[in-house]
Amino acid sequence: MLLRKVHIIEVGPRDGLQIENQQLNVQQKLMLIRSLEKAGLTEIEVGPFVNPKAVPHMANSRELVRELGAYGSPDTTYRTLWLLRATPLTLQ
Repeated sequence: MLLRKVHIIEVGPRDGLQIENQQLNVQQKLMLIRSLEKAGLTEIEVGPFVNPKAVPHMANSRELVRELGAYGSPDTTYRTLWLLRATPLTLQ
């Protein structure tokens, strides 16, 4: 039996970029995301919200998401990854 529909979520801007040697700035990441949209992808995982010390390549995720919120495509769903702490966080 063949599938009638396949759901693709592109994770390259998050998962792929964090292992690269070169860190991309927000404008470079936006160019990559726009290219993926032009290729027809409509659901893209753009970055994680993690400690920048743990994943320096993703330190600008907040700014990237802000830019996509203001100027992103209405036809694209942008996803992020939120990692919770294993120990409780105390807010002061």
